[in-house]
Order: sequence, then structure tokens, then C-alpha cells
Amino acid sequence: MDFTPPCDSCQSLPCDSGAQVWRIDLAAPPAHLPAALSLLSEDERARFDRFKIPEVKHRFAIARASMRTVLAETAGMKPKDVRFHYGPQGKPSIARECNPNDIRFNLSHSGDTAILAVVVGREVGADVERLRDNLSFQKLATRFFSPAEADSLSGLEAGSLKRQFFRIWTAKEAYIKAVGLGLRIPLDRFAFRFAQDGTPELADTSHDPTQRSKWLFHQFEPAAGCMATIGVARSRENSA
Repeated sequence: MDFTPPCDSCQSLPCDSGAQVWRIDLAAPPAHLPAALSLLSEDERARFDRFKIPEVKHRFAIARASMRTVLAETAGMKPKDVRFHYGPQGKPSIARECNPNDIRFNLSHSGDTAILAVVVGREVGADVERLRDNLSFQKLATRFFSPAEADSLSGLEAGSLKRQFFRIWTAKEAYIKAVGLGLRIPLDRFAFRFAQDGTPELADTSHDPTQRSKWLFHQFEPAAGCMATIGVARSRENSA
């Protein structure tokens, strides 16, 4: 039973990082599910079984099987042979014994869209979000963003406010995932600004000043109504 991942290579980051980004359609037809499940490990099948909502189960299986397939093709192995290690904050990586080329990756999903960023020898973080309307953007920004980021939203009209909120939010999520420390870094202890071409840049890293110059970011829309940001280390020396 062969699994054909419902994904395509959608972005190459415009820098010398060599990072490649794949877009995965999690709304793949139900006929994909049996083949997807055949690629999952025992612990992944256990996670699949714990989900109660059929739609969530389907998205999980398609995302994991697609991720396994892309990583296996990159590493030159079979999808079922890819084994994962999880860091202290849950960040996944390919186990060293089956990763001689030091392939790094990060997966994010929102609704029916997932993105998978893959790069050799450098840490990477990815985040995708649906541009939802049912949020109190200014209140959330005041609570979680840096003062400068929250102030940048003041006075924006509804459509611009939503878009700018998710530009900042996905950049912050991509950063904490790339660093691998998750919410151990308070979201208000670092801040983003945007260059004239719209590229996210770290403007402040109060939690660790050495991090400010270590990362490159790229932002794009992988599907209609979605915003995504990828963060990747500028050099191998900056990776864990």
C-alpha cells in the first residue's frame, strides 16, 4: 500500500540557508488514510487512536505520513524507518543514528493546511495560522506582545489589524520553535519589526541578546486565508 503525500514544494527561502518548505493539504480524500496509517510508528498510532474527532484524526495521520515521506526522500531511507527524538520542550528531530546528514525540520498546521520546513545542519522553526476573525486582537497583543509590537497595531482598521497581528504572531511562534525553548521564552521578552520589503526581523531579544543576529525569517501565504513564517539559523555554528 503506497502513500502519495498530498503536498508540494511551495517555497525556497530567499537566503543561503538552503531551507525548503512543503505545503501539505490535510483535507486529502479519506482514501489516503489507510496508506497514511501504514507509515506511522506505534507511538504515532497511539496518538491517532487517542483523538476523538474524526477530522482531527485524519489531519494528524496525513500530516505525519507526509512529513515522514518528505524526510525519508531527503535522507534516502524508507518513511517507516525514520525515527524521531524529542527535545526537553517537545521539539522533534530525526534520531542521530538515522540522520548522518544532520537534516533538521519543523512542522506546523492550522485547519486544513500544514507546512513542513526542511534544512540541513541548521535549526529551523515554522508556524502557520488561519487568519481568523473571532479574536480580540488588540487585547491579545497587549497581553502577549512586546509594548512596541502592541503599539504597532493601534489605529489599524479591522482587516489590516488582523493581518498584522498574525504577521507578528507567526513570527514569534516560528522563533520560539526554532530556538527549541517554547514558552520558556515569554512572548513579550522579544520583539519583531518588519523591513521595507516586509521581511520579519528580530528587533529585540531581551531574554538573550546574543540571539538577535542569529536568525533569518521568511513570511508568506501558503494558502488563501493563511499566514506562515519560517525562521532558520544564519549558520550551522548558530544551531544547537
